[in-house]
Amino acid sequence: EYKSYLRMKYYVLFIFSFYRLLTVYSEEEEKFVATSEWTEIKEGQSIPRGLHVRMNFQTGIREAKLMSPEDKDSDSNVVVVKDDDGSTSIDVEAMEDGLKNIVNSKDTMDTLSSKFKTMDEIKQSLKGYDIKSEALVIKDKMALLSQTMSDPNIIILLEELEDLAHKYDNGKLMIQNGWMEQIIRHFHSNNKDVYRAAVRVVSASASSNPEVQKYCIQKGYLSILVSKIYKQEDSVAKTTTFGIASMIRNFPAGVEHFNNLFGFTTLSSKLIVSKSTALDRSILSLFNDLLTNDKERNKTEIQGYLEASKKLLCKKIIQVIDKDVSDATYESLYLFTFIRDSCGSLADQVVVKLRETVDRWSSEDKNNYNISDGLIQLILKSK
Repeated sequence: EYKSYLRMKYYVLFIFSFYRLLTVYSEEEEKFVATSEWTEIKEGQSIPRGLHVRMNFQTGIREAKLMSPEDKDSDSNVVVVKDDDGSTSIDVEAMEDGLKNIVNSKDTMDTLSSKFKTMDEIKQSLKGYDIKSEALVIKDKMALLSQTMSDPNIIILLEELEDLAHKYDNGKLMIQNGWMEQIIRHFHSNNKDVYRAAVRVVSASASSNPEVQKYCIQKGYLSILVSKIYKQEDSVAKTTTFGIASMIRNFPAGVEHFNNLFGFTTLSSKLIVSKSTALDRSILSLFNDLLTNDKERNKTEIQGYLEASKKLLCKKIIQVIDKDVSDATYESLYLFTFIRDSCGSLADQVVVKLRETVDRWSSEDKNNYNISDGLIQLILKSK
């Protein structure tokens, strides 16, 4: 037992001695050795008294060096270590003098004065201008719109309002102040250009703005557009399609209300009689957006909304492919991937027409084939 006690005692002494050696070595290694050149002060290092110390405010690195005669006589902003315990302290007077020199530098002030105007100078230069907020600008234009004026002037005002209506807050401002109702009155204009300009203002306000979309549906504005579109000429119907899209995109309640108005059937019927590639593309693009962007549950609902029109749409897809127009063809083929299973024998006719068109594109070396190559191959291979 005595031998075990001695052995344990020796172990403790050995560990203590080893720890002391490490401590002394560490302290020696952390000691800062000053030279006449600026040297970085590492974290945790102590420094002797009487050194010049500076801080690089960009990198956060502290540096120090030995005092020199030039340093003692200079008027530089240097922080000097003077504390007896070796800690750093700042020469406040030197720092304040340095700041005064910066602020009161005549060259600096002259340079700044030449580059920037005073507030009085800015006010004077803007004296001849009537600076207004966008809310006041809209208010003034709506006041003008309420007056009796010629159709060309109405169109100009509506186009200016369209530019302002794109902003989210301006859209809400228009419904809060009742200005939207003034715009909607022009939905009943006999001048198709006035009508189109009014629809574009409402579309700009409603796009991705749920508050405006809800307002348009509650006030019956969507119903007005749906009731008009079938009898309109194709160029006007394209604008109406844009207006409908702005009210229901990314707004499930709007899509449901659109279906209750027989909107899907009406648009599909208009698509069948359309002779305009631009209108074809607009309607097909709207259907594709609704099927692609909505959640799975809503996508299933939209499939149901389109059920009664799917065969009509298949017939239109055959016509669009036969027209040989690449962008409308792509939209039609993309829609076909959603409705194919409900088209029956018409689906086979679409594939046959597509194969004929692809063969024609290949023989004529047209770029149309490359634009929708992946989608075309998907449809042809799945036959």
